[in-house]
Order: sequence, then C-alpha cells, then structure tokens
Amino acid sequence: MERITRYVFVFIASTVVRFFIAALNGTIVWWLWPYAIPAIMPKMVQLDYIPHDLGWVASFAVCWLSSIMFSKIIYNDKEG
Repeated sequence: MERITRYVFVFIASTVVRFFIAALNGTIVWWLWPYAIPAIMPKMVQLDYIPHDLGWVASFAVCWLSSIMFSKIIYNDKEG
C-alpha cells in the first residue's frame, strides 16, 4: 500500500510541476507568437499553414503536449 501511495504522490507532483512549467512556457509562447513566427516563417503564415495569432489555451496545450512528449523521449533515452 505504501508503494502505491508513493507512486500516486509522484504522479500528482509531476503533473502539478508539469502544469506550472507549461503555464509559464505557454504564456511566453503566447506573448512572442504574433511577433516571432511571422518574422521567422512568413511564407508559412501567409499560406495559413501556421496561424498568425495563437490563443493562450492553444499555447498552453502545445507546451503541455511538448513536455509530455519530451519527457517520454528523455526517459526512453536513459533506458537505452
């Protein structure tokens, strides 16, 4: 039972930490998106492959999914 409680605590703690990191990074991406992306990839924005404006929720979701994806890649790299 103690082992299950520890796993639950680690899962909840990592989820909370990932949430706050995604919120911070999502806010930074949201602030910079309208200025940086059109300057870096103007043709992609002009052809509507990449949106010119990005909402905060979408920015947060992108950062959250990226954190999950990169944590799995790093974890798999440590195993091999």
